[in-house]
Amino acid sequence: MKKLLLSVVATVALSVSAMAANAADLNVGVIDMQQIMQKSTQVAAINNGLTKQFKPRQDSLVSAKNALDAEMADLNKNGAVMSAADRTKLQDKIMTDRTNLQKQMVAFQQDLNTAQNKAMQQFVGQLNTALGSVAKGSKLDLILQKQGVPYADPSLDVTNQVIQALNKENG
Repeated sequence: MKKLLLSVVATVALSVSAMAANAADLNVGVIDMQQIMQKSTQVAAINNGLTKQFKPRQDSLVSAKNALDAEMADLNKNGAVMSAADRTKLQDKIMTDRTNLQKQMVAFQQDLNTAQNKAMQQFVGQLNTALGSVAKGSKLDLILQKQGVPYADPSLDVTNQVIQALNKENG
């Protein structure tokens, strides 16, 4: 039993020393994703493109909501003096308009989310290419996100290099 315990302890000790030796050879970089998202020309282009694409629909929805609000204000203000037929007609119109507006808003949000996801997938592909380029150029074995690391020496930060690689790829 003592031989088995001694054997297990020796194996564990050798494994730990081997891992420590491998860790000493590991070159690590750190990136700040928030900074990349703020400074990347691709993200700015994505935001501008989505705004340009979806602004007309958003404006149309805002106009429809304002019209619905005006109808509801008219009903609240004049409902008591309207004829029953006019009041019922306006209430039905408000319900129909509200339902249509809700459907349009849901469709708008779904379309916007789909477009954002598609654009971000393309960006992630470009980011991965830039990360690979920086990792090879700086001979890094591992790049971690700064937000997930309690402490990283500032000399390990390769965020600006990644942003430059992204912008070079885009330009």
